[in-house]
Amino acid sequence: MRISISPILAVALAMMALVSTKTGRDSAFLTESRLEDLPLAYLLIAVVSIPASMLHIEAMRRWGTRGARVRLLVFIAGIFAAFVPFLDRGNRATNTIFFVIVPVAFAAVFASVWLLAADLLEKSAPPVRQRTYAWMGLASMLGGIAGGLYAKAFTASPSGRFLVLNGAVFLLIVAAIVIRAHRRYPVERNQVIHNGIRVQGGELSLITKGFTLVRNPYVLGLIGLGSAIAVCGLLVEFQFYAYSKLSGHTSPDFFANFYTLLNVAGLAVQLFAGSWLLSRFGAGAALMVLPVGLLGGATMVALNASLLSRSTLRLLEGSLKSSTHRFVWEQTYLPLGSQHRDMAKALVEGLFARMAEGLAAVAIFVWLAAIAGPMSDISLSWITVAIIVCLVVWIYLIVYLLGKGCGQSRETVERFRLPDA
Repeated sequence: MRISISPILAVALAMMALVSTKTGRDSAFLTESRLEDLPLAYLLIAVVSIPASMLHIEAMRRWGTRGARVRLLVFIAGIFAAFVPFLDRGNRATNTIFFVIVPVAFAAVFASVWLLAADLLEKSAPPVRQRTYAWMGLASMLGGIAGGLYAKAFTASPSGRFLVLNGAVFLLIVAAIVIRAHRRYPVERNQVIHNGIRVQGGELSLITKGFTLVRNPYVLGLIGLGSAIAVCGLLVEFQFYAYSKLSGHTSPDFFANFYTLLNVAGLAVQLFAGSWLLSRFGAGAALMVLPVGLLGGATMVALNASLLSRSTLRLLEGSLKSSTHRFVWEQTYLPLGSQHRDMAKALVEGLFARMAEGLAAVAIFVWLAAIAGPMSDISLSWITVAIIVCLVVWIYLIVYLLGKGCGQSRETVERFRLPDA
C-alpha cells in the first residue's frame, strides 16, 4: 500500500493554522495583559480542557470518530472567526479567553489529524506507516515555516486579527482534505472490530472503554508520560513568555520570527537526525532525544540564566517536540489498535495532561501572588529545577514503556492485550 497524501497535507495546513493563530494570539495577549495573567490563563486551559475532552468523547459517541473529526475542525474554525472582531481591543478578558481556547482547540485538531493517518493506514505494512509518519513530521515543519513566513509578511497590519482569521481559513481547508480522505477510504457502517468491541451506526461503548483503558499498565504509562511532557512544556513556555514580557518583546514580528526559526530548527533535526535515529535505534531511542536535549538545555539555563539561554531552551523544546518527538510519540498509540486509540489519546493528551498542567499553573500563580516586589525582580531559578525534575520522571517513564512493548512493531507486541470492554 502506498503512502496516503491526505494526512500529510492535513498536518501541514494545520501547522500553518497554528503558527498564524498563535502569532496573533501571543502578540495580543502579552501586549495587553499582565504577567500575572499568564498562570491564570494556564489554569483556565486545564479547567476548560476537561469539559472539552468530555465533549470530544461525546461527539465520537454520537457521530463516530470520522464524523466527529470533521465537525470538530469546522467548529473550531468558526470559533476563531467569531473572535476576530474582538481581539486587539485592549480588553484583557477577551485576550485571555482566546489565549486559553487556542491550545485546547489545537490539541484536539492535531490529535484528530495524526489519528487520521492511523485510521487510513490501519491495515498497511509497518514500513508504510513509518514512512507516512516521517513525511507527516516533515510536512509539519514545512507547514510551520510557511506559517511563520506568512505571518511575518502580514505583521505590518494594524493588528494580529488578520492572522487569526487566516488560521480559521486554513482549518476549513484541512476539514475539506479530511472529508476527501474519508470518502476515498470508506469503512463499513456496521462493523465488528476485534477485541469484542462493536461499532453500530458510529456509536462506541466509550464509557466502558475509558474505564478499561485507565486500568491498563501501558495506558497508565502513557498518561504519566504525557503529563510529564505537558508540565515540562508549560514551565519552559512560561519562562519564555515571562522574559519576553519583561524585556518588551511582544510584537507580532518577534513571534513570527521565533516560530519560523523554531520550525526551521525542527526541520533540520527531522532531516538530518530523526529518520536516522528511528531506523537505526528504534522508537525507544528516538523518544529519548527530546528529554535528553532539554536536560542539557535546562542545565545551561541553571548555569547562565539569561534571556538568550531561556529562549534557546524554548527553541530546543519546540523544535524537537514538533519534529522527531512528534511522529515517534504518535506511534506509541499504535499497539492499542483502532478500537482503543482515539479514546486513549483523548484521555492522555486531552484530560490527564491538562490536569497536570493545571496543577503546575496553580503553583506558578501562588508563587506570583506571594511576590511583594516588582515583577522585574523575579527569579525563575526554582522553575528551572522543576523542569529538571520533570525530565528525570520523563526519562524513567520512557524506560517503563519500553518494557511494556513501546517502540516495537505490532507483530512483536501481540502479547499486549487490553481486556474486552
